[in-house]
Amino acid sequence: MMTAPGTRKRRSMIKTLPMKSDPLLHVRFDSSIKSSSIARSRLKSFITEKCGIPLSDDVHELLTAVGEAVSNAWRHGCGCGQGNIFIDAIYERELKLITVEISDPGSGFDITMPFRPGPIEGVCACGRFLMQEFTDSVAYDRRGDHFVCILTKTLAS
Repeated sequence: MMTAPGTRKRRSMIKTLPMKSDPLLHVRFDSSIKSSSIARSRLKSFITEKCGIPLSDDVHELLTAVGEAVSNAWRHGCGCGQGNIFIDAIYERELKLITVEISDPGSGFDITMPFRPGPIEGVCACGRFLMQEFTDSVAYDRRGDHFVCILTKTLAS
């Protein structure tokens, strides 16, 4: 697993054995222009209903970061509509920590490339900046034929 420069490294949700009381979310949907909206809506319901956390700036920041990650999965990983996007989330109550994994069938990217927010060769590149700004950590991993973006954030409840 690779961690983006400037972020703290956290453990992957896959390596975490949740307590029985920790809420889990698993969503699979076809890649479409509406993917980001669907992802934010499902995660918002998970956070507010399953985890019992009221909407706050922290929650809205996480929803924005997830929306950016899903948009990247749709545009780059799924070729604007080819394949499925998967979202897995776990909320660890004792730590007040949520981990969200977004995976797609794409090849990923070279995260060792220098990162600069703003237009780069016709690509906005603001999504990675927002993900880093709005979460505690951003990491990337390759699992079989899927590229995974792992976002973690501590949520005040």
